[in-house]
Amino acid sequence: MYWPLGNYALMSFAVVTALLPLRGRAARMILLLADTYGVTSANGILVSLKLSQDESANLPSVARQALNRELIVLETKGAIALAHSTVTVLNRPALELAAETTPAGPAFG
Repeated sequence: MYWPLGNYALMSFAVVTALLPLRGRAARMILLLADTYGVTSANGILVSLKLSQDESANLPSVARQALNRELIVLETKGAIALAHSTVTVLNRPALELAAETTPAGPAFG
């Protein structure tokens, strides 16, 4: 399996986020992808990678269904927009707040 972030970035991501709740891991994954592959558009930062749902779920090491639930929560809160194989970061500060979730409890809703 090819990982577009490279082995070092993927391993660093896994170590840094290992103890975070799923929402924090999902938010950090989106921020990492946005910073690496994002393109600024009129609506926000567009991340368009051809990753399957299973490959996306492997980045934060979770089940695909669990990741999808968290992405929908982030979308409902206005942090991101989901469309097919793209994610648009609409509200980076809200996504960064979600990424700061700690094992002691969520910092974002």
